[in-house]
Amino acid sequence: MTVHVDAREAAQMVLHAKIRVPARPGPLTLVYPKWIPGDHGPTGNVADIMGLRISAGGKSLPWRRDPERTSEFAVNVPAGSNAVDVDLDVVVETRFGATAGASDLNWHRVVLYPKGARPRDLQVEARADIPPDWRYATPLSVASEGGGTLTFKPVSLEMLVDSPVILGRYGRSIDLGTALGAPHSMELVAETEDALAVNEKQIAAYRALVGEAAALFGARHYDRYTFLYLLSSAVEDGSGFEHHRSSLDVAPASIFSKEDDFRSARWLLAHEFAHSWNGKYRRPKGTPHSTTKSRCTTSCSGFTKG
Repeated sequence: MTVHVDAREAAQMVLHAKIRVPARPGPLTLVYPKWIPGDHGPTGNVADIMGLRISAGGKSLPWRRDPERTSEFAVNVPAGSNAVDVDLDVVVETRFGATAGASDLNWHRVVLYPKGARPRDLQVEARADIPPDWRYATPLSVASEGGGTLTFKPVSLEMLVDSPVILGRYGRSIDLGTALGAPHSMELVAETEDALAVNEKQIAAYRALVGEAAALFGARHYDRYTFLYLLSSAVEDGSGFEHHRSSLDVAPASIFSKEDDFRSARWLLAHEFAHSWNGKYRRPKGTPHSTTKSRCTTSCSGFTKG
């Protein structure tokens, strides 16, 4: 598969995607992710799709949405075709504090894939166009960058969905040191440069977190770890989402400038970091979802079913 996301209108809360899906002639059902790894239930919001166009060889193909399984779209691939092209428009979700100056790209919101396919077996070549002069951060490996376009090294669909991108007018990268042979960093994006003013005492606390996790767990399961931190004026409290090699965290833009805000939200990165071991790398048998009251949860087993 190939996925090319145009995020240049992220400030207007719109994402555009072009997806090419290898396919054989005949009936094909494409699905929009429903069970999102890390969420409590079938939270993939197909209602956020604003436009869907499917074609093959440059010719538009009629599609039919299943009246009961509303995340499924049926189409007939014409003879002589080996792929279908999907144009997808979706609204930017606001759960991670997206504003006109900072946003996120969660890949499950901009893909359709063949029903029945295993996400870990589908290889994806992904690209993203970002707004001019905006900064970005992601755990994905970037193969090339130029003209506002990021081209990522191929990964499985499973890993792509587990590797968000954050975008903002301003950004800062902070090295948190190496533990158990793996580098760790905190990547900040924000609407204003003032929000990035992390002091040395605060940085020291996060560096200590990395060392404490290494001492607690005694092993690591990733080649590097990235704390993705989106600082937004649209949120009043911290929230996050765990991933295998990263976490997507959001906090008020004042978290580093106001000691009370820092004190109230400093637990967040530690909480999501621990879920990389407990919930992502390992999940207790018989407990597919977390019982915590926070927003973050353990992973579901797939995209289309729990």
